Amino acid sequence: MICTKKHCINFTGLTRVLSENILSHKTIKELPDAFPNSGSKVGSLPNDWVRAIPREERADKISEIYSGLDDVHGCLLAGELKEAGQVLSSALNQAGVHTEKPAEFEKLDRGSMGTAYRFNVNAGKYVFKTFDDTVRHYGNEHGAMIEPNNGMVIKKRYGNCQLPYVYVADLQDGWMISKFRTPDEKPVKVIDLKEKGISHDDAIGDNRTAGGHILDLGGISFRGHSRDLS
Repeated sequence: MICTKKHCINFTGLTRVLSENILSHKTIKELPDAFPNSGSKVGSLPNDWVRAIPREERADKISEIYSGLDDVHGCLLAGELKEAGQVLSSALNQAGVHTEKPAEFEKLDRGSMGTAYRFNVNAGKYVFKTFDDTVRHYGNEHGAMIEPNNGMVIKKRYGNCQLPYVYVADLQDGWMISKFRTPDEKPVKVIDLKEKGISHDDAIGDNRTAGGHILDLGGISFRGHSRDLS
């Protein structure tokens, strides 16, 4: 059962819904209104960031970081990479996540749905993906709604494997943060995609590293789960 404004019994949060259900673009688009306290965010910040914040201050400080990430997204869309790093570093430091040096964003790739940027926070290496908009999608396999859904399902079912590991995403603003993979880095765990019923149409070329990681969450389908094309 999917939680809606009128009928919300089985699930308690937006992240849980997207982690346990494979949904269509249309269904996902309607979910943030059913969970207004989520701020349209799914997932969670990296553990290193959260642990740095005093427990009694986490709720407020995490909200402040999310607000900062929304501003980072705006800077990246405007092509202001230096400003994006300054905004992120300021938000993190004010929340208690002290950065050894200012964050720097580096453009990695431009795809049909958005752009990926690499950034570091201390020892952590991450990818910030900006989606061009939250309306356009391709066959219910790509886009700002579908890719976070794929990421949440994969993380819950399989953890840190060769597929992208998503930390947090914003469904309404259209951004997503995932773990950065170096070209030769080997996966901690490799799952048999065919055995798990996962088909990935885009796991080719630049979307697959020499070390064996797959870098794109678009183009994934799950056996036995047909997303309607709305």
